[in-house]
Amino acid sequence: MDISPDKLKELLNSDKKILVEFYAQWCGPCKVLKPVFEEVMEKLENEGNETKLYTFDVDTDIELSMSLGIRSVPVIKGFYSGKEVKSKIGITSKEEITKMATIWGEN
Repeated sequence: MDISPDKLKELLNSDKKILVEFYAQWCGPCKVLKPVFEEVMEKLENEGNETKLYTFDVDTDIELSMSLGIRSVPVIKGFYSGKEVKSKIGITSKEEITKMATIWGEN
């Protein structure tokens, strides 16, 4: 599910665990990753996973994207209580995305 810049800012200022795939519509690898990410998103949502997964088009708010350290796409970033705690650049497998969304270490 695409998230708006305002909603992303709101979640970053909360104590939620979120995983965000940052993409651009013009990006070839993003077109490969987005359906994979969305499949994992749907599966984990149906399982009641506490981590919420979102997609964010970097071109909707370039300033916000830059402030979050987005320098290339696709990239998946995990945030917990407003802090970035994980990041993976490039095409990522279902298994890796699932692991990122379910294993939070000490958090």
